[in-house]
Amino acid sequence: MKATLLTREGSKTEVVYNGGLSDISMSGCCFTMRFSKKATARSLLSKHLLLFISAIQEEVSATMSVIGRVVRVSFHLYGDFSVHVQFNQLLKEDASTQLFANH
Repeated sequence: MKATLLTREGSKTEVVYNGGLSDISMSGCCFTMRFSKKATARSLLSKHLLLFISAIQEEVSATMSVIGRVVRVSFHLYGDFSVHVQFNQLLKEDASTQLFANH
C-alpha cells in the first residue's frame, strides 16, 4: 500500500510512504512502515493521508483509495512502526468486497 501525505487544505504533497497493510475495517486500517527516527513516525500523528490499498485475490488485483487521519503510531523493534488510520468516511461495504466489486 502507498500513503501520500496531504496538506491541511487536502492537497497532495510529494511525500509518499510505502507500507504493508496489517488490518482493515469499515472505519479504518493499520499498516506497518519503517522509519529511521521515531520523531519522523510521531510527526504523522493527526496528519491526513491519501491511502492507495491494493489486494490480489485469485490472480485478480484491485486498488482502492481512501482518505484518513493518523490516530496512533506504535513502535516495534528495528525501526518498524504500526500506523493506525481512521477513515474520513466509513467504507460502504466490506473492504474486500469493495476492492473486488468490479471483478
